[in-house]
Amino acid sequence: MSVNQPERVRAAAAGQTAAMDTAAVTPRPAGRTLRRTTAGVPLRIVLAAALGLVLAGCDSGGSDFPPAHRDGGDLHAGDLHAGDVDTVVLDGVSGRIHVSADGDAHTVSGTFRGADGRDQGVRTKIGSESGQRTLTVVCGDDPGLPEPCAGDLTLRLPTSTGLWLRQTSGETDLSGIGGPLDVTTASDRLTAVALRSPNAHVRVTSGSADIGFSGAPGALSVQATSASMTLRLPAHGTGYAVTSDATSANVSVQVPRDDTAAHRVSLQVLSGSLALLPA
Repeated sequence: MSVNQPERVRAAAAGQTAAMDTAAVTPRPAGRTLRRTTAGVPLRIVLAAALGLVLAGCDSGGSDFPPAHRDGGDLHAGDLHAGDVDTVVLDGVSGRIHVSADGDAHTVSGTFRGADGRDQGVRTKIGSESGQRTLTVVCGDDPGLPEPCAGDLTLRLPTSTGLWLRQTSGETDLSGIGGPLDVTTASDRLTAVALRSPNAHVRVTSGSADIGFSGAPGALSVQATSASMTLRLPAHGTGYAVTSDATSANVSVQVPRDDTAAHRVSLQVLSGSLALLPA
C-alpha cells in the first residue's frame, strides 16, 4: 500500500458521508421561501434539518407532536418574522402568551418583551422533516440551556399552522388556530376561542381553562388534573362520541352524544371539574 492510499481512503469515506447527509435532508418544497425582515431590530434565522420533528395529528390516546428542538438557532430580540411553517413549537414558556391565527397572514410574525418591558433574547430554529416545516422558539443566551420565555410573547400565524405549546405558568390566549393543536399548561389560565383544529390534545394541571371551538374537532383529547375546565363544541351531525374517566372529579357532558360518531372526545379528569357545553 502506498503512503497516499490512507488519504485516498479517508477522502472516499468523507465523500460517502457527505452524500449520505445530503440524501437524508428532505428537499424544501418549491416556491416556499424564508423571509428575513426586521423592524429595526437584527434578526437571523438559521435553516437546518431537524431530524425527528415529525408533525402528526393527535388522537384520543395521546400526542404525537415533537418535543421542541433545542440545539442551534441564532439569538435575536424584539420583533420576529419567519417564512411559512407547518407548526410552531413553544416549549417551556411562561408569562403572557398570545397566539392568534389570521386568514391574511402568510408567514409567522410576532414580538417578545421581557417582564421588565425590554427586548429579551429569543432563539428560533426552522427545521424540516417528511415535508413538514417546524419553527421552534426558546429563550436564553445558551442554546443548550434554554430559559423560560418569561414576559409577553405575541405570535400571529396563518390559519392552517399548527401549535405545540408547553406553558409553565402565567396566562395563555389562543384564537382561531386551524392547524393541529397540542397544549400543556401548569399553573396557568388558558383561554382559547374560535378554534378550528381538526385534532387537539390539551393537558391542564393546577390551573383553569376555557376552550371554545368554532369548527368540530375530529379528535379531541383532554386531561385535567386539579384543574377547572370548560369546553365548548359546536353542533355537528348527531353529536360526538364522548368517553370520560373521572377520579374525585365532577364531569358534566351537555353536548349531544353519539357513540357511532366519527368525531371523538376523550376526557380524563383527576381531582377537578370539567364541563363540556354546546358552543
